[in-house]
Amino acid sequence: MNAGIQIYTNDETVEDMNIQTGELMKGVPERYPFRVVSFIVTPFELPHTTYDKEAKILIPCPNYGYLVQHEEMGKLLYMTDFEYCNYSFHRMQVEHMVIECNYCEELVDKTEANYSHRLKGHCSLSTCKQFIKENFTESLRTVTLVHLSGQTSDSRKIQKEIQEVAGSNVLVQIGRAGLEVDLNLCPF
Repeated sequence: MNAGIQIYTNDETVEDMNIQTGELMKGVPERYPFRVVSFIVTPFELPHTTYDKEAKILIPCPNYGYLVQHEEMGKLLYMTDFEYCNYSFHRMQVEHMVIECNYCEELVDKTEANYSHRLKGHCSLSTCKQFIKENFTESLRTVTLVHLSGQTSDSRKIQKEIQEVAGSNVLVQIGRAGLEVDLNLCPF
């Protein structure tokens, strides 16, 4: 918003941030497509939690994933800060996924302060693999893995295991600063 870019999110987030009507943050309803220039965007709810400092418990936190469609790239699925996804996109023939793969289960310290939040608010390697497996079609071209935890993820292991699930015809990458991904629908 500081850069003057319009932000689209759910109404609860707009209310929590005390944004006034006409500001750069706009609440949009879940599962209703809307247009941003030549993109068609469909938000959908993803389970996420946050820590309530006063009550000292985890509480549900409104969170969206987005299905973004454009004639030159096809369909891109964007999902981050979620425990799991209730929706199937298999029939949608998604070409690109930008998906969180926050942690490897065996690397998580069960005594860490944010242990419960990590499990209820972020996507594990096994959940990410299962989601890609269930939504895989021959249309899938790229999977970009984002929001890896510094302490509880192994980027080489994650990339290798996701590549095994996605297959050799899919470009699997770990998101990083400066990474550019070719999202053209036609690969040549």
